[in-house]
Amino acid sequence: MRELGLEGATPIKVPGAKVDGNTDKPTPKDDGKSTQQRNIDAGAARTIRKNRQKAFGKCIAEGIPPNDAKSWVDNLSTEGELNAVYPDTKMNDDDEMERDDAKKYRGIAARLNYLSPDRMDIGFAVKEAARNMSKPLVGDWAKLNRIGRYLVGRPRLVSLFAWQAPTLTVTAYTDSDWAGCKLTGRSTSGGIVTVGSHVLKTYSRQQKTVALSSAEAELHAMVAASAETLGIVSLMKDMGIDALGEVYADSSAALGIAQRQGMGKVRHIRTQALWVQEVRATGRLSYKKVLGTRNPSDILTKHVASTLLEQHLLTVGAEFRGGRADSAPTLDEIQPYDESAASRVVRFSPTVLVKTIPAVGRGRPTKTMKKLRWPKESAEAQSEAKDL
Repeated sequence: MRELGLEGATPIKVPGAKVDGNTDKPTPKDDGKSTQQRNIDAGAARTIRKNRQKAFGKCIAEGIPPNDAKSWVDNLSTEGELNAVYPDTKMNDDDEMERDDAKKYRGIAARLNYLSPDRMDIGFAVKEAARNMSKPLVGDWAKLNRIGRYLVGRPRLVSLFAWQAPTLTVTAYTDSDWAGCKLTGRSTSGGIVTVGSHVLKTYSRQQKTVALSSAEAELHAMVAASAETLGIVSLMKDMGIDALGEVYADSSAALGIAQRQGMGKVRHIRTQALWVQEVRATGRLSYKKVLGTRNPSDILTKHVASTLLEQHLLTVGAEFRGGRADSAPTLDEIQPYDESAASRVVRFSPTVLVKTIPAVGRGRPTKTMKKLRWPKESAEAQSEAKDL
């Protein structure tokens, strides 16, 4: 927050570009001004706020304390005074950042990317911010600023793992936003993998190909969700637990493609996406329908209103809380560096506790199996080994 200059900033309820579901426009004040004059005044006020934020960021970069920088910048009211602190270079939002700014952008985006697996509410916003890490643009700063203002108001999201009966079904919810990117036309795949009411994994990814229809985009999202579900099922099988897998999607067209054999009339879909038909036919996974309004993976494909965001988070057992976690360390618990710790020797316990895993097909050699026999060592080599 300090690097973005957002200490004490006004929080917002959504991390993306969309606003809340309230579309009611405020009633204009009866101040004797025309609509055109009000628009001009509003544009001038936005310019002053933008320049003031830039001036505050420059003060923070020069090492001025945030409180002193805020009080000093607030006293600069005219556009000329603000431009004197932060000259207006008339840079376009599509221009590439300078080297130092790009390095700062990558550092903040990398930290947000590390945070996003535990914060599904900012998963899509972080994915959008991390797309241009190689060559960030000037306009990309707005993405980080909006995520930062969102985290100011909602710094803590708690995932609840309530007690539940043993569950042998891995459930995945998947969704996509067809052609959500206006520049490349690519879609976004979002998914949530759960066991019962416990969330194991969430993801928001950009699809590598351009989908020609919404059904194709949803089918690509189902392929990704199927792979994640089969991975969790395989992991549970390694632990000796035989679990089933099911994938929920809100696209009737994609479900229809998955439940038939062959491409049919949808010949524009790549054949590798029809892998889900084989998975369904062999009984490895089952595909089911979920209403679009009740699909929690919707928050990982696009920006949604705050009310819908809270509703989907409540569905998967996540809620916003204030304060600080009891298990979070405090500054007084940090121990000073001890040079003797670098010379400590790590010793492992001689006893190792393992859990046996039932073997499948044990004692059944295949036809092509060949027994390998190592050549016997000569007497001279054995004597040399004993001497060593």
